[in-house]
Amino acid sequence: MDADLRSLRERLAEISDLGRMLFLGLWDQRVKMPTLGGPARSEAIATLGRIAHEKLVDDEIGRLLERLCPHEESLEYDSDDASLIRVTRHDWEKAKRIPTDLRSEMLLAGAQGHQIWVDARANNDFAAFLPTLERNLELKKRYADCFEWDDSPYTPLLDDFEPYMKTSEVTEVFGTIRPVLAELVRDAPRVDASFLEQAFPADRQEEFCKRILGTLGLEEGSYRLDPTVHPFCTSFSSRDVRMTTRYN
Repeated sequence: MDADLRSLRERLAEISDLGRMLFLGLWDQRVKMPTLGGPARSEAIATLGRIAHEKLVDDEIGRLLERLCPHEESLEYDSDDASLIRVTRHDWEKAKRIPTDLRSEMLLAGAQGHQIWVDARANNDFAAFLPTLERNLELKKRYADCFEWDDSPYTPLLDDFEPYMKTSEVTEVFGTIRPVLAELVRDAPRVDASFLEQAFPADRQEEFCKRILGTLGLEEGSYRLDPTVHPFCTSFSSRDVRMTTRYN
């Protein structure tokens, strides 16, 4: 059992490292990469994704999970080992349904589409981005078709971010809170927020953001804050957090 668990962890660590490099490539594409580097970067991202997927769907991981079933059943549900085995089984079973070529194609199309979107946004030209959007949507539909779902084709995509949650559950939650939130907004006292409409130098905005991060307790040297077209946050460890923003 110990050897199987150790082998599983080693395999997952390798897959995780590949994922970190993949997302580092995506971060760099959106933050630092020169514009003309897009085609080569897109290919590299697709290659890393393909290798990581091939390692995840390896039948040996399935055999390890099967042999670890008795150990999992002997543990508390929320224990580290049981959670590792349970989550890995969920990810492995889901990944086995996805053709490697489709996974690679999705990553390639997404990375290629980013620069097209950036240019289209700058020129306020939605038509220039439409073919790319349609291509990515078609790939997402093919992805959803890899799974059995009983409420919505969005459910397998939602599961990528909220495991085991169904679209119908989200719809129910939103349907419950929407009227309550609308009432809260309607009855909330009006405040003077005119300062938000003022123009401030970008360097002062950056200084303010970093002061906020310090107030929140982020350790200097454990994060970056960079400007980008579409702000996002990602991390490669608790000591390497990449935040982005946009200054107007």
